[in-house]
Amino acid sequence: MNTFQHNAYVSPGTRADYQSLSQYHYRPGHPAAIDQILTARIPGVPLPAAVLVIAYAPLNASWRKVAWPDLLTSSRSLAAHQLNSLVRRIARVIVRPTFRGLGLASLLLRTYLSAPRTSRTEVVASLTNPLFAACGMREVSPAPPPARDQRFAHALRALGIELWHLADMSYVIALLSREPRFAAALHRWCNDSRHSRSPHPRPFQSCYDQLSRRSDHPPVDVTKGDQGTHPASAPHARTPCQAEDYLSPNRNNASPAVQAGFAIEASFAASRIAHPPHIYVTP
Repeated sequence: MNTFQHNAYVSPGTRADYQSLSQYHYRPGHPAAIDQILTARIPGVPLPAAVLVIAYAPLNASWRKVAWPDLLTSSRSLAAHQLNSLVRRIARVIVRPTFRGLGLASLLLRTYLSAPRTSRTEVVASLTNPLFAACGMREVSPAPPPARDQRFAHALRALGIELWHLADMSYVIALLSREPRFAAALHRWCNDSRHSRSPHPRPFQSCYDQLSRRSDHPPVDVTKGDQGTHPASAPHARTPCQAEDYLSPNRNNASPAVQAGFAIEASFAASRIAHPPHIYVTP
C-alpha cells in the first residue's frame, strides 16, 4: 500500500475544503443543497487531499422508478418528503491531482457508505466506473433519457442536424443565427432545467472550459442503501434563460458571450443524448 494512502484519514469537512478543490471537477457550478462534506487528509499536508460532498436529492429523476419502485407515489409533496427523509446524493468526489491514483476516492466512498445519512444514497458520475462496483453497487438497467433530451433529439432529426455537429462551437453559433427552429429548440432545452438556465451570459473562456469538461463526460446515476432521517431542504430559485436574442428578429446581434453560452449548452445537450446515463444500485 502506498504510504500516502496508508496514512490518509477522513474527517468532517467544510465548504472551504470543497471550494479549494471544486476547480478540479469536470462539472461546472456547485451542488444546490449541501448536507455534509467529508475530507480526506494526509498528515503533514496542509491542503485537503480529497473531498466528498453529500447533497439533498433533486425531486425529478425518471430512473428512480427502476432503482427504487417502492418510492413511487402520485403525490408530489409526499415524494418530496420521501426523498428528503430517505435519499441523499453524493454530488461530488474530487481528488487533488497531486494525490490521484492513491485510493482516496475509494476511501471517501467506503467511509460514507459505511454510515450514510439516509437509507438510500445516489451518485451522479461521469462514466461507468469500477469503483462503484467495488463499493457494492451494481448496474440494473440504462436510465430512460429525460423528456427534454428526447424533444431536443427529435428537433435535431427534423432539421437534419447530426449530434456530432454540435461539438463545433462556431457551427452552433452560425446555426443559431440562421435557423430559428434550432434556436427555439435549444431555448426550450435550456429552460427545461434550472441547471441550464442562466440570468447572465457567460464569457467565452468559461464556456470553452465547460465544454472541455462536459462534452466527454456523460452523466451516470448510481444508487446505494442504508439508514437515517433529515429535514427537507429549501426549494431552489429559478431564473430565466437569456434566449431572447435568438428568438427575435435581432438574434444576429446577440453578444459573443450569449452566443458562446448557447453553444456550450448545445454541445452538452448533444453529449447527454449521445451518451445516456447508467443506473447502479446495491444488491
